[in-house]
Amino acid sequence: MELSLSDLYEIPELDPSLELKAMLLNINPGKNEVLKEACRALKDYAEYTWRVRKYAEEMMLEEAVEKAIEECI
Repeated sequence: MELSLSDLYEIPELDPSLELKAMLLNINPGKNEVLKEACRALKDYAEYTWRVRKYAEEMMLEEAVEKAIEECI
């Protein structure tokens, strides 16, 4: 999905003087595996965020973050 900064302008402009476009990619488990295999940092980040979400279901977020960091290191 492509996101545009101008979509957030309070006063819409047809031809904004400043525009920023960013590509939003889904890196959740099972999504964009080819991309994650091509970029080690992205793959590692996806693994870390997955672990934080998983552990946060069972413990406080701060603890989940610490546990994920320890495991990922």
